[in-house]
Parts: sequence; C-alpha cells; structure tokens
Amino acid sequence: MEGNGKKVELLSPAGTMDALKCAVANGADAVYLAGKNFGARAFANNFDNEQLKEAIDYSHSFGVKVYITVNTLIFENEIDEVIKFLDFIYENGADAVIVQDIGLASVIKHRYPQLELHASTQMNVQTLEEAKVLKNMGFSRIVLGREVSLREIKHIKENLDIELEVFAHGALCISYSGNCLMSSLIGERSGNRGKCAQPCRMEYKINGENKYYLSTKDLCTAYDLSEIIPYVDSLKIEGRMKGSTYVGVVTNIYKSVINGFYNNEKVNIKSKMTDLKITFNRDFTKGFILNDKNSNITNCNSQNHLGELVGEVVRLEKNNEVGIRLNNNISIAINDGLRIVGKKVSDAVIVNDMYVNHKLVKKAMNGQIVNMKVHKRLAVGDKVYLTKSTLVEEKYNVTHKIKINGKCYLEENKLWFEVSDGKNIVRDFIETEKSENDFSSRIKEQLSKINDTIF
Repeated sequence: MEGNGKKVELLSPAGTMDALKCAVANGADAVYLAGKNFGARAFANNFDNEQLKEAIDYSHSFGVKVYITVNTLIFENEIDEVIKFLDFIYENGADAVIVQDIGLASVIKHRYPQLELHASTQMNVQTLEEAKVLKNMGFSRIVLGREVSLREIKHIKENLDIELEVFAHGALCISYSGNCLMSSLIGERSGNRGKCAQPCRMEYKINGENKYYLSTKDLCTAYDLSEIIPYVDSLKIEGRMKGSTYVGVVTNIYKSVINGFYNNEKVNIKSKMTDLKITFNRDFTKGFILNDKNSNITNCNSQNHLGELVGEVVRLEKNNEVGIRLNNNISIAINDGLRIVGKKVSDAVIVNDMYVNHKLVKKAMNGQIVNMKVHKRLAVGDKVYLTKSTLVEEKYNVTHKIKINGKCYLEENKLWFEVSDGKNIVRDFIETEKSENDFSSRIKEQLSKINDTIF
C-alpha cells in the first residue's frame, strides 16, 4: 500500500458548471477551477464570482474539495485586483489556491495563513532540492512538472514530508512545464499568462515534409496506476478546456482503477477506454512519468481528436450516399459525429438520418450495414471513426443526488418538519391553528417539490 497512509485523491478539471457536476457524479474527490482572471486556461469558460460560490457550495455538499487556480504570472498593477479575488474565494470556503508566482505566494501566506497553498505545475518543480525550498516558503502541496519520472517522485516522497500531486491523464506540453515562450514569440500570447496559442499543435515543415512534429499524444496512466499511487497524494486529470462528457468519462475510469487498487481487485476498463477514445484522444502515451520512449511521446500525423474506429465504407450509392458496415462492437445513433478517412479524401459527418435495410433507424449496432449521406465522394474501404457519441454522453452526463429522508408531525400547536441525509438533521416548525380540513396530501405535495435541487 501507499507510504503516506491515506487514500490517494482524484482531482478533476472543471471549466464549466456542467463539467464540475459530471466530475462530482463520477467520483472526483476534488475539483480545480478558475475565476474569470488569473487562471492558466483563459480560454475556458471559467467562473464568475457568483458561479464560483455556487461551485464551492455544490462541491462541498458532496464532500468534494475545491482548488482555485490563480496560476498565471501576476503584474504589479494587478496586485489589488488579485487580492480582492483572493479575499472572495477565501471568504467563500475555497480549500486551496494553486499559484505559480512566487511573489503572490508570499502575499497569500501572510494574508491568508489558513489557506492551503499549492505550487502549480507551471513552477516546473522536478527535484527534491526545489521541493524543499517551496516547503520552507509555506507550500503544503507541489504539483510536479510533467517531465518528472516516477523514480524522482519516489525520491522526493521518501525524503520530504509534503503532498505531491501529479498529472495522470490528459494533454501534455512539448516544453518543460511553465517554461515555454514559443506562444509569446509566434502568437504574441503568453502561455504563462493563460493564453497559450498552442504552437506545438501546428504543422511544421522538415526536409520538405509537413507534419505535426511537436504535437504530443495524450498522457494515459490508467493501466499502470498501481505503480504511481504509492508515492503521490493526488492524481490530476488535465482538461479544463474539455467538455463535461470527457470529464465524466476520465474521472469514472480513474476512480474505478483507484478503487480496484485499494480493494485488491483487477479492474477491466476496456469498454470505458473505448468510451474515452470516442470522446477525445490524440492516441496515448505513458509519458515521462512512466519513462515512455521519446518516439511514443508525439503523434506527428495528427494534432486533434482521432475518435475510435467503428466501421468502414462497403458500398457507394447515388447522391453521395454510402453504406457503412459497423464493427469493433460499437453502436452509433442519431446526432453522432463521424470522421471518414480515405487514402485520397476524408470527410466529417453528423448523423442526421440513417437507414438499415431501407428502414429509418435511430440506432445501429455492430455488424449492421448503415446507409447515410456524406459530403464527399468516398471510396470502398475508407475507415470510419466515431468522434462524438450521444450514447456515451448519456452514460456519463449524470447529476449526483443526495438521498434524504423526512417526516412531518404535529406536536401541541406546532407542525414540525424533520429531514436527514444520514449525517445531518434539520428540524423546523410552523405555528398551527385548528381546522376541520385534512391538509395531509397538500403538505406532502409541497414538501416533495425538490425540483432541480441536489436532494
């Protein structure tokens, strides 16, 4: 078992309220999110102050912690504004703040001594010596650079009493964490100010050949998580720019593996990994943390979502209609997204209408031949990939609910109402007057109106 004596935390991203709810429903122990300013993902939707308060209250209702990212470099003329923001999140119960700027860290430690301070991965901490410096500054946790190997993580954990957090899944930077100036030089947008233009996802020419030479595959440690868990306190999922389905799928997968580790159970996550590939993948790498080969870090042929192979074109019809045989044990449905790849032509299609044996259907299954319209003249043998699945979205876009029990009773001239979630009990009453009418059904009807609450 792990050396730190407590269960590892699963930390999920929340770029929107929907993503946060999916993270909570699928097993996150904590979420990280940002306000409208000072976060390293400026192009995520992020949260205004009112939404931040709602997010913190919602998460805490389920025992989920909330870490706020204030992890850009701060200019001097922004100090008053950032302190005002920190006052707000502190007063509203944020569990920790994640920072990159050393000066800001000093301000936080003096102004809010009770607020947990986490060192952002943007600080690029890779060694025991660097970790010791941050502990002396008052940091309680370090989000290690994504370049750090498991061997070095183990060395830090065995020689320093500080929480360690590592990225377990998601997009990787080709540069050392926090040290990339390429976006500033090429796109005049600084990654260290939260506005990375993602130049590593661009196409470059080498020896006359255009490819995505700097585009990394997505980190995936799900199959080897048992090697990492004993030496870290928190496993972080990248993805504040991703949608709620992605957050739900990845959180669900890693929570399953974590639970299996502590219960000494082997977890079969193959079907869930298929759901993940459909939702988003650039192919996967074990990353530097698990010493994957350099040749398996980048995907030179694509910089974006690949999807999962679902079938191939088996016949061509009139009016740009094709027949697709489904295989790989995957179903498709109306409103799904497909990417069709051929040697000469590729196409992207949203499934509006599809037919099986000349009958209009809403869903088609493995082994069936589906007819549908496409945009381009394709060829027999072209491969079909599923890039968006309504069936997967329905599976993971769920909302957590707290089950409650309640009772209503008369005591002298008071009508008491008592409700409990199993841990807490709330009681209240109203004064009553004698009446000949029976209001019991009306009382039950009114008390049952929980509508869109979490109860």
